[in-house]
Amino acid sequence: MADPKGNLVTPVAFDPSGYPLALEVDANGYLKVATASADNFLVGTHGYVSGAWHKSPISLGYSSIVGERIINTNLPAGNSDINSTAVPEGKIHILTNLAYLYIGNTATTLGLGIYRAPTNFTIFVTYSPVSARYYDRQGWWVLKAGDLCRLSVFGATAGDDLYLDIVGFAVDINL
Repeated sequence: MADPKGNLVTPVAFDPSGYPLALEVDANGYLKVATASADNFLVGTHGYVSGAWHKSPISLGYSSIVGERIINTNLPAGNSDINSTAVPEGKIHILTNLAYLYIGNTATTLGLGIYRAPTNFTIFVTYSPVSARYYDRQGWWVLKAGDLCRLSVFGATAGDDLYLDIVGFAVDINL
């Protein structure tokens, strides 16, 4: 067995004075209860990289794939929206790719966002969109129950087309 290189510290509780306590395995292999520093409580939510603590990425798990294509091939003249299906109760959706396409000649603006009633949170706006060109965004957008993805078009001509593709994954949660 290799020689120990440091201490393993696991935060467990607070003493009656409010100081954090931890189980600590010291370099000799002994288990003891010790007063912990605040840094010890970062374990599990942070990683120690290059001499500093950094937040870990969201650790959520995985239940299923989310994928949906929403299409309207007969838009009315003016402004309108197309919406994804709302996130069901007991789940959250993490969207990782959003792509959209407009086919027509007159739209002035496309707006992509997350709709959380009663507010629309804009992710991206395309001014003077090019007809038949896909626009896409990658990231991590976390949606709770009732949220949906919305693509809005402004200044469309009757009969224009609008497409929205969303991809990501779902996580079952207990609220």
